[in-house]
Amino acid sequence: MENPKPILWGMLFACSSFLFMGCETNNTGLTFVPASGIITLDGVPLAEADVEFVPQNIQPNENGLGGSGGFANTDDQGRFEMYTASNAGVEPGTYLVKIRKTSQPEITDPEARVPPGKEMVPAQYNSKSDLVVELGDRGDTEIKFDLKSN
Repeated sequence: MENPKPILWGMLFACSSFLFMGCETNNTGLTFVPASGIITLDGVPLAEADVEFVPQNIQPNENGLGGSGGFANTDDQGRFEMYTASNAGVEPGTYLVKIRKTSQPEITDPEARVPPGKEMVPAQYNSKSDLVVELGDRGDTEIKFDLKSN
């Protein structure tokens, strides 16, 4: 008869993995939850935009770690996945959301000074944003921001 211990340990590991799905704890002791979704502007996916989650109620732990915001860039379909430093996800909590996309000016003279790009997203979604997202212990992978031009 085959030794059942390796099979039992494998089953125990597999079952316990399901308890922690959606959460990731790294060597700092911080817990990160998934935060991803899609952004549209006037019904069109907002490609190549910068997304920032600014923490509103998240404090650093006793070691001074945590309380950081999250960052992402949208893909061609307007989809984003938040990261905190090099960790996938963000800490559970409330975040102010800022979304930016700057147009890239056409450069005809490689020696000329490059003018700044123009913000393509209305200020109500970035510098004057009131967009808020609340992330619980499981995170959210279906966040939707349907932005409107003025």
